[in-house]
Amino acid sequence: RDDGIALHHRSSDLLTQDPELRYLLVYTGRPHHSGLNNFAVLTRLVERDQATWNAIKALHALSQDVALLLCANRPVNWLDVFNRELEARIRLAPTFSSREIDDLHREVQLINQQNRKTVVGMKILGAGGGGCVLIACKGSCFDDLSQKIERLALKVLPFHFI
Repeated sequence: RDDGIALHHRSSDLLTQDPELRYLLVYTGRPHHSGLNNFAVLTRLVERDQATWNAIKALHALSQDVALLLCANRPVNWLDVFNRELEARIRLAPTFSSREIDDLHREVQLINQQNRKTVVGMKILGAGGGGCVLIACKGSCFDDLSQKIERLALKVLPFHFI
């Protein structure tokens, strides 16, 4: 492109490179109004709110970390990426989340604590309101997590990477 921005095309197999990693797309049933959230974040940035700037810096650092790994064709720890992004996004604006997402996040944290390592990562999805999260799960926690999602009255949506 002539605007100085370099585009790099990567296939979705980067998300599926770890054969132990399985994914769940979960619909929470409640949008998180990302457009209103974005406006509130921009307002706080203009007002020089330090907590907002710190969350933006955390997202920027995460993006740089992932870009460097991808450009070097090195493996990416998607569980860590998802969890770091989720924490920064919620610090940016708690309204990016919802009660349902918070409940699911607590279950994810509990599973990780019980396993004494990160085996589940969670990413908020959905431009324009959303209400979906993508969960990456390693090992035997997949069935346990699926049951917890069902108990929370959330819906697992069928999907596949293309």
